[in-house]
Amino acid sequence: MDITELVAEPVLVKVTLKDKEIHDINDGQDITFWMLDRYDGEVYYKYKDAWEKVGEDEDLKALREFAMPLILNKDGEQVFKDGKTIRNFAVLNQIALGLSKELGKLLGVSKTETVDDSTN
Repeated sequence: MDITELVAEPVLVKVTLKDKEIHDINDGQDITFWMLDRYDGEVYYKYKDAWEKVGEDEDLKALREFAMPLILNKDGEQVFKDGKTIRNFAVLNQIALGLSKELGKLLGVSKTETVDDSTN
């Protein structure tokens, strides 16, 4: 395969979070945002680092800080900029988790790992 077939400009993709956790904390409403369909390698490493910090601290702060700049509106502009944030902190956590899940799919990363402990 010619490498030029793998290279393209990023495009916006719509993400709608509509799981039970979102509905429980957002009055039964879905949440929609946009993100790009591809990112450079630096984003992959930041993604990995954020999840490692979540595992160490059992706190979503690193994941929120990673995700917020990647959450875009339908025009491709950052939503969380110039001090803008969400009043309900639980919703922000769920958005960060939702973006992380979608980004994991795009990057070919799965947070679910199988450990073979049959040798123990």
